[in-house]
Amino acid sequence: MTQSQLFALMHTLSDFPDGKTYEEVQQMLIDGDDFMSVWEKMECWSIEDVLEYQDELEKGVRELYI
Repeated sequence: MTQSQLFALMHTLSDFPDGKTYEEVQQMLIDGDDFMSVWEKMECWSIEDVLEYQDELEKGVRELYI
């Protein structure tokens, strides 16, 4: 997992498992895995909105450091 992907996950999820790829963590979120929880401020967001925000955040961080 890249630093920008880790940044995006850490800024949207309260918990997520170690040793998974960015895509695996996002799939767990889609699947409604009990281990996954979004930050309280995002609880009313749809999963699609959370995923889109994660991807936009990851892209923004990656572009800053390329």
